[in-house]
Amino acid sequence: MTRVKAISQAPCAHCPFRKDVPIYLRQDRREEIAESIANGHFFPCHETTSHDEDGSAYWTGETVECAGAAKAVMLAGGTTQMMRISERMGWADLDKVAERGPEVWELSEWRRLAEGSTGDDPVWEIEEYVNTCHVVDAGCTAPAGTLGAGGAILDGLEPADFECEHCGEWTCESCSNGDGVCNMCVEDYGEDFE
Repeated sequence: MTRVKAISQAPCAHCPFRKDVPIYLRQDRREEIAESIANGHFFPCHETTSHDEDGSAYWTGETVECAGAAKAVMLAGGTTQMMRISERMGWADLDKVAERGPEVWELSEWRRLAEGSTGDDPVWEIEEYVNTCHVVDAGCTAPAGTLGAGGAILDGLEPADFECEHCGEWTCESCSNGDGVCNMCVEDYGEDFE
């Protein structure tokens, strides 16, 4: 009897999530992947995908979820739909997936790093921690982060524009009155800041 395997056993030798493998994906591509995984979408292990003559990848019956991606999304507090299905069906033990193989980057860290970074020599493409907007009204240009549908949390990457002159909270221009006061203070104290 063949045992169904829905998640690779451990991150492969060239897994893009491994801390001991120099980062080789562009930052914008890592951003796309991180958002997709945080939203619970399947990310295939590249060793189990097949390719057309033109180089386009496609999935087969042998394609499984990337263990590096699974570990990275668990570090961010989430899971993908395939991980949840695999666990319920008895195809994968997520605790064992988290323990197996080399260390991986947490999703928010991974998308901020510069190409070529490793766990021993991390270089930040986007500052490791930025003060994001704490107000986050509609149209916010620097939200603090997002909670993906898969439960993973991705920190915001855009820095806030300034601190509110009244309360000291970080805010972006969209979440302030244009005179250095955040919309929360304008709402709470009304005409004093209009």
